[in-house]
Amino acid sequence: MLRLSAVVVPRKNKTGIYTVLAVVVLGITLILSGGCVFGEQKVAKTEYYSYSDSFGANSYIIANSGEAALIDTAAPEEISRSLIEKKLKLKYIILSHGHFDHISGVETLVQQFPDARVLIHPADGDKLADPAKNLSKGFGTNVAVQVTASPLSAGKSLPLGSAQIEVIETPGHTVGSVTLWTGELLFTGDTLFKGSVGRTDFPGGSDEELRVSLQKLLKLPDETVVLPGHGEPTTIGAEKRGNHYLD
Repeated sequence: MLRLSAVVVPRKNKTGIYTVLAVVVLGITLILSGGCVFGEQKVAKTEYYSYSDSFGANSYIIANSGEAALIDTAAPEEISRSLIEKKLKLKYIILSHGHFDHISGVETLVQQFPDARVLIHPADGDKLADPAKNLSKGFGTNVAVQVTASPLSAGKSLPLGSAQIEVIETPGHTVGSVTLWTGELLFTGDTLFKGSVGRTDFPGGSDEELRVSLQKLLKLPDETVVLPGHGEPTTIGAEKRGNHYLD
């Protein structure tokens, strides 16, 4: 008899590092005279680290087997130091959408980690170099990011060590907003927050599209850890129970 079970345990250690242990227990029972049971346990470990800037935008490093993916680019200097100290190879810089508070550190990080691929949904790609479209002009600054970016779209799966990062298209806050899912962790950008949802009153925003996007996310398991573009972590289950914007 072959028995497969998985246990996911999110936890935070003393240094503020969140760790998810995906524990897969494989039990093999051989039916012989009297019966014998042999067990083997394999552990695949994914860690994430969070960073915030003066605008309150969150960025995250996901690390697995020495490889790293960065989601959004707030606090680029701190992110760079962390990658070097932890001896992680930065494979991807993934942008959840094209607003300036999520993209402003891209050039700094590309200069320091030139082998990292910059990824953004094509519907938001034109925001990178346009201060009006990325909203920086309206906040008294001009962010114009000049980098080569590759298209990111639904159904794409990005390998990271022994993990996979799945891309979910979640338009509403912007046309090209995406959410990233590792199977346990959900990085929602400005689509879903703890107790709230993304704004739709900026150019390209849509209430109707946001509602459809949120319904996609609410189909995920209740224990899924939600890591938003602003604010504190939550879970899908907690938002189903307590986020009145989802009613």
